[in-house]
Amino acid sequence: MKKIALLLIAMSLFLSACPGEFVEPVVFTSYEPVLMQREQMESSVRLEAGREINNPAKIYRKDGYLFISEKYKGIHIINNLDPKKPVNTGFIRIPGCVDVAMKGNILYADNATDLLAIDLSNLSQVAVVKRIKNAFPVLLPPDLGEIPTAYANRPEDMIIVGWKKKDN
Repeated sequence: MKKIALLLIAMSLFLSACPGEFVEPVVFTSYEPVLMQREQMESSVRLEAGREINNPAKIYRKDGYLFISEKYKGIHIINNLDPKKPVNTGFIRIPGCVDVAMKGNILYADNATDLLAIDLSNLSQVAVVKRIKNAFPVLLPPDLGEIPTAYANRPEDMIIVGWKKKDN
């Protein structure tokens, strides 16, 4: 009986092995990456004038203000001291921003692959107080779980800060 079991195991291992080369599947996406040089990405984080909210994501409320993330773009600052008349007071430009969190006066946000800590104690002069480079994996296309080879083989200093629909 043991010989038969061993023979069956050996046959299943033999039959499960596929001879020949492994061919990597071709991956297609309907998006193309938005690329930015690392130096440009790091220096582009700044406070700007308020702008229209187009693609809102997370919302945080603190001290009468709303902080609304916009995918791949940054964080909107809304003065909500009078909830009947909210005022869009500023926008923190953060290329590649997908997720945010807050603790105290510090806003934590991803800047594509980097983690930022931004001091919000003075909303007219927000400042990056810490950057941890390559804390996160590369941003993936919205319709795939991996980056197509055509985009994975980009120059090392080019960072994917977003994805846009391809023109078809």
